Amino acid sequence: MAKRRTPTRHIEDVEHKHHPTAGDVLGPFYRRGAPFCTRVSPLLAPGDVLVVSGHVSSETGEPLRAALIEIWQASAAGHYDNDDPAHPPLPNKFTYRARFKTDRDGYYEFETVYPGPYKMDERTWRTPHIHYRVHARHHKLLTTQLFFDGAPYLDTDPFRKASLTIRLQATQAPAGAYWRGKFNIVLARQRRSAAPAKRRSRA
Repeated sequence: MAKRRTPTRHIEDVEHKHHPTAGDVLGPFYRRGAPFCTRVSPLLAPGDVLVVSGHVSSETGEPLRAALIEIWQASAAGHYDNDDPAHPPLPNKFTYRARFKTDRDGYYEFETVYPGPYKMDERTWRTPHIHYRVHARHHKLLTTQLFFDGAPYLDTDPFRKASLTIRLQATQAPAGAYWRGKFNIVLARQRRSAAPAKRRSRA
């Protein structure tokens, strides 16, 4: 399996400057009801530790408190918990999936392992990515994906978007080395439909 290239520059934020974050495909592996936690991968799961953080805001720059974020991804080996129809997971068993809410400042953070690439079909590989669904009151639901600079198959993935791609920073900590990245999200406001004009009665 192809290895991820080491980033050559420091981390860069994905800045949207209050333009709504681009959407992306939901994909076939979404499941409802993931547990509320900020650790997406199982404890001691194989792979490089990855911490992703960011802020969720509106188009006006207002932080969105208590926005609900759903996360799901493949393991370091490139497998989802429900990608084998012959061995589906139990309804209450979720692996590499989580959901959580932003704090009062719209901030979120989660820990996981760097996802592996996998074959979508005989010719097409999916580059490592993480799926997001972001919900907030009075805002449109955002379904999107997060990609990583220097990842294998990045340039040939049919769903990859440059605006959704971040650079990771190699970070040292007492517990060991890990990757860290930042992904800020801007949600579009839910527009109210105009009330129909009242018809004037004829005298």
